[in-house]
Amino acid sequence: MSIRPKACLWSLALFMPMMACNCPTVWKLDLPSPDGAWLATAQTEQCGGFGSAYVGTFVTLRKLDGTVNKGKPFAILDYPGGGPIQKSYVLSDSNAGGGVNLRMKWLTAQHLEVDYSGTIEPNLQVVKFGGVDITLRQTSAEP
Repeated sequence: MSIRPKACLWSLALFMPMMACNCPTVWKLDLPSPDGAWLATAQTEQCGGFGSAYVGTFVTLRKLDGTVNKGKPFAILDYPGGGPIQKSYVLSDSNAGGGVNLRMKWLTAQHLEVDYSGTIEPNLQVVKFGGVDITLRQTSAEP
């Protein structure tokens, strides 16, 4: 018994959308700089799919007047994991504290500090962007 090519294409067209990765944000924090020129955003995304499940935390920096990187968010930190996620695939208050206990604070209008606890090594870490110094402090996870 042979499979007709049209039947094969039809089944691929029907099932491929179901296999696509779905990556909703389950935790998010926006932090404007003291002078209002920059916006730092941290978020944890939980991707699901057949063989493609992944949780990742990302921090971006965006110049609000559009003069740097055309006003688009620029990734400054990326690491796998996202801490305890209470509600899967849902952005909610119960997921607050995701991002492996990530905290951000502006030390000055040109210096952002990102602090997280855990043993996860970042995939991406930027130390300066658009005149903003970025400090990453990684503390060990509490037992």
